[in-house]
Amino acid sequence: MRRFGGKALVAAGIGVYYDFGERWLPLIAQPNPRYELAATRDTRIFDGREPQCVWHRLMLDACLPPGTGVEVSSRAADDEGDLKNSVWQNEPPLHRRARGSELPFTPTPASANRGTFELLLQNARGRFLQLRLRITGDGRHTPRLRALRLYYPRFSYLERYLPAVYREDAASASFLDRFLANFEGTNTSIEDRIAAVQMLFDVRSAPADALAWLASWFGVALDPAWDEARRRLFIAHAMEFFQWRGTVRGLKMALRLAFEENADARIFDPPGAECHCADRFRIVEKFLTRRTSAVELGDPSELASRPKLAVATGRWKPTDGADALHARYREFTGRTDPFGFVPL
Repeated sequence: MRRFGGKALVAAGIGVYYDFGERWLPLIAQPNPRYELAATRDTRIFDGREPQCVWHRLMLDACLPPGTGVEVSSRAADDEGDLKNSVWQNEPPLHRRARGSELPFTPTPASANRGTFELLLQNARGRFLQLRLRITGDGRHTPRLRALRLYYPRFSYLERYLPAVYREDAASASFLDRFLANFEGTNTSIEDRIAAVQMLFDVRSAPADALAWLASWFGVALDPAWDEARRRLFIAHAMEFFQWRGTVRGLKMALRLAFEENADARIFDPPGAECHCADRFRIVEKFLTRRTSAVELGDPSELASRPKLAVATGRWKPTDGADALHARYREFTGRTDPFGFVPL
């Protein structure tokens, strides 16, 4: 209660008011969220698919406001049944990646509290791994976790590129392996971008900051006032637009693309596509609705023709021969087949 002097509180109807001197002010509840100070969550068991698997790196997409944090512990074993008896190992603190997510061409959040946080697993070795996340806060703020990615097995520069002499001492080899993993993480991110460079060539997957470069392939400078959806729409239909350039239809395309609030792909539909008459009306001819077949009704050009019904004389069998089949046809239709019969 702002400047409440302790004079009086009055309940009137569904509201509460307090004495503010010359007038009574309503008492309004301020929605101040209260969160738990700490919580622990164990992840599911991950399968590394090979014994003595060296688990490499943990990536966590999250928002960690000031006063909050996430602590990670791990345990690993080659047998899933032994995992419950394994001791939890504390991992290093999470570090926010300055270049954003390790996923190729993922936008980097502008906020200093949001982004991708990573840590290098220290001694997690075994086929099966389980993580424990201890989430802490100050009661008014809480972490927000979006995604967790776990990489395995470790691509060790020590084992692949250095002589065996660097692996003779276990303690120094462990330190050198983890030290070189820092450079491996940077190089792998660059290699992943090179491997996924085709994403830049497709307007559906290219990041927003690459759309201007993609439009330059057509010799076009995009309007800075256009939003991302309008830019993608134009680049996706640039060939249709330039096909009608200098025509009335091309001018209509340009005006609709520039001024319509909800511009969509229908702007670039071919001429005549706006008419959907065939979808609303359908002419049904009478011969489609009659229930008697044309063979039973006979030839409509003959006035003496009357409906005829087939006499049920039993089904024809191959043992009856072709003559019996021809006779049945002549009796049924009143005339021979103009195309003749194929000899049986």
